[in-house]
Amino acid sequence: LGGDSIISLQIVGRARRAGLMLEPRDVFRHQTIELLAPLCRAAQDDTRTAVARGALSGLSDEELVRLGLDWDRIEDIYPLSPMQQGMLFHSLRDAGSGVYVNQISVEIGGLDVERLRAAWQDVSARHPMLRTGFLWRELSGSPLQAVYHQATLPFEAEDWRGQVIDEARLAAALAGERDAEFDLARPPLQRVRLLRLEDDRHGLIWTYHHILMDGWSSARFIGEILQRYAGRTLAPNPTHYRDYVAWLLAQDADAAECFWRGQLSAFDQPTQLADAFGARRYDEHGHRRVYTRLDADATSALKTFARRERITLNTLIQGVWALLLQRHTGQQTVSFGVTVAGRPAGLDGAEQMIGLFINTLPMIETPPLASSIGDWLRAIQSRNAAIRNYEQTPLYDIQSWAGRSGQAMFDSIIVFENYPVERGLLQGDGSLQFGGLRNVDVTNYPMDLSVLVEDTLQVEYTYMPSHFTSVEAERIRAQFEHLLAALTRNSEARLGAIDAATIHDQARALSCNGHAVPAAPAPFVHEAIGGHAIIDPARTALMIGGRSLSYGALDRHANRLAHRLITKGLLPDQRVGVVVEREAATIVALLAVLKAGGAYVPLDPELPRERVSYVMRDSGAAFLLSGSRDAPAPDGIQRIDLASFDFETGPDHPPQPRL
Repeated sequence: LGGDSIISLQIVGRARRAGLMLEPRDVFRHQTIELLAPLCRAAQDDTRTAVARGALSGLSDEELVRLGLDWDRIEDIYPLSPMQQGMLFHSLRDAGSGVYVNQISVEIGGLDVERLRAAWQDVSARHPMLRTGFLWRELSGSPLQAVYHQATLPFEAEDWRGQVIDEARLAAALAGERDAEFDLARPPLQRVRLLRLEDDRHGLIWTYHHILMDGWSSARFIGEILQRYAGRTLAPNPTHYRDYVAWLLAQDADAAECFWRGQLSAFDQPTQLADAFGARRYDEHGHRRVYTRLDADATSALKTFARRERITLNTLIQGVWALLLQRHTGQQTVSFGVTVAGRPAGLDGAEQMIGLFINTLPMIETPPLASSIGDWLRAIQSRNAAIRNYEQTPLYDIQSWAGRSGQAMFDSIIVFENYPVERGLLQGDGSLQFGGLRNVDVTNYPMDLSVLVEDTLQVEYTYMPSHFTSVEAERIRAQFEHLLAALTRNSEARLGAIDAATIHDQARALSCNGHAVPAAPAPFVHEAIGGHAIIDPARTALMIGGRSLSYGALDRHANRLAHRLITKGLLPDQRVGVVVEREAATIVALLAVLKAGGAYVPLDPELPRERVSYVMRDSGAAFLLSGSRDAPAPDGIQRIDLASFDFETGPDHPPQPRL
């Protein structure tokens, strides 16, 4: 059965309609009918009661009236889902950028334009989400969505026959539709433009805002349009998006917080892939794409590997990306976003609903280098199954619990496409011919991986050229393909044994090394200062706190303190604690430790005594050097008071420790 999130939801839904209870996690853990059968339970009767219009909004009748809406036109009003709130925020903040404006275009042969227009309008009227607008200007608190009784679809048909039609003109038409802004307060947030290219060939451009629906919904929506076009009667919709919003409001927020705080225990810092290539940004706009495409044989081999290791391909892709991020950023623990299906198994009819159910959640991974590849991938799979119970949690809440309220935890996400649009195109009566399908779906993340698996596997890397150059994007693609091959070669191999360097990496290293020349040996810093003391002893070396020291004086003082340390028993490579203060004596002390053959451990003078004692014991320091700040040495550690040390007497030649 696999364990794919949408497939598991379909299985659970069919079982519920047959009177049996299952959970998606059961499908992940028990991937055959034989193992699933003993887990089935009798389903409970779900009797719904009617809910008054606006009951979910959280507003009183007086507050609803003050919104100034035409209530004769409005069917219902209720809150946004967390993902809708995020998309609304970014769409308003980045107005004009095209973010979250989705577009599907396809060429159609044998089309009856008026039948398609009527079918599109009928199916749009069936689903409340296609008649929904969003309210934020009228509200001081959280935004709301209002469902209207009617919303007329903008359906524009143009005749381009006999005109010069090239790729540039078609691209301009597509771009023009994406650039035309939606007024998010006024439904419908979709439009259709139909271009008649030849007598029996049309180009369809469907542009809509992502806040309405996810990929699963858009494919289902197209499938319903084609069924209606073919004259079929569609089954009634038992549930709508408001039922999902009601389900969200009923969830246990405390349990979700407890779970996610546990997941966040490993999180220490954001993972910014773009910064791994340099913090600079480029004066570029929009999005660009590169692709990984595997043929049927290579894809079949990946599926065989996943089945053998009892993981999903989604888990495998996540593992590859975690290793890639670790390799590029140098972080031991990395984080990236994963987009989950979000359709609740406990909500009847969830798989038939049209709306935005997906959610973006953080995946926090610390690839254990000593672990076998298979064990690690199965551990990721287990975490994915655990997240399923809390996948509705808003990302902004998780960011807050991570101590990064309003700040990014990652700059890359993975979207695993579970229901491609191509499947929706197969739901007609066969009278239409389709070709040249294009799908544009952009987010506000600098790097967005969209993974589509059918008979072949495709990874679309949608990146912002303001953050990545085309060369850097190609390097990421090549690295991904290299790690994918390495990870699936031998599941019993240790993660730490994977060679992350691609052929291109090795070639670049050889090219760079081919021009390498031996570097001139440089003296140690204390030797360099000693050399300056011989050449120009009177030259000022240090100015601090209104006092200055020449190179000659600095070198003599450091030599005398170094001799004292050696006399007191300091051995080569032993550590010496130095309380770092803004005084000349601190610089002298650091230099003296190096001259004596030791290593200094800098200590903050503001540290509590207990912390100083802990650091001294933990580092194995044998001495403590401190100045005006009184820092008592722990038992067994000798202390030299720099404030009372006589820097003007004693041997001042450089010591010669035996290193």
